[in-house]
Amino acid sequence: MKRKKNTEAVLTPDPYLGFLQSMALQGVGLDSTSATVDRTALAEAISANEAGELALDANFGVLLNSAEFLVTVGAFKLTQLHRKDSEKPLLMLECSFSAMFQLSQPVDSATAERFANTEAKLIFWPYLRHFVADTTYRMAITPVLLPLITSTGTSAPSAQKQ
Repeated sequence: MKRKKNTEAVLTPDPYLGFLQSMALQGVGLDSTSATVDRTALAEAISANEAGELALDANFGVLLNSAEFLVTVGAFKLTQLHRKDSEKPLLMLECSFSAMFQLSQPVDSATAERFANTEAKLIFWPYLRHFVADTTYRMAITPVLLPLITSTGTSAPSAQKQ
């Protein structure tokens, strides 16, 4: 009697998943910030219903990839332009956050970049949301509330001014 071959798929461990499970977040911090508002132009644009939509640009990357640590960065720029005159922003906030992770083993640069552009941006998003809401509140303008998260985590088409 012939034995049947085992045709069940053998699951091989995903090295990226192993990498994610082997690292530990050490901290997230604000590295730089800048905020400007043209209060007169903003008030005029709002009263004339000519304040444009909010736009958010985001860039992510790796600052350090050593044997023991991985440091990623998220740089963000939130702008609101006048619908008719886009030369000078009505509102602009720029900030940069970095996050440090302790590694249990070194990681190659492709994996580090993949992490910075996927999972790390999810870590920065709540810090960005808080920063934008708090800063716009402290600027004595209507606070800007970013959504909990977007499909990409990098755009804010539904950001609202409350």
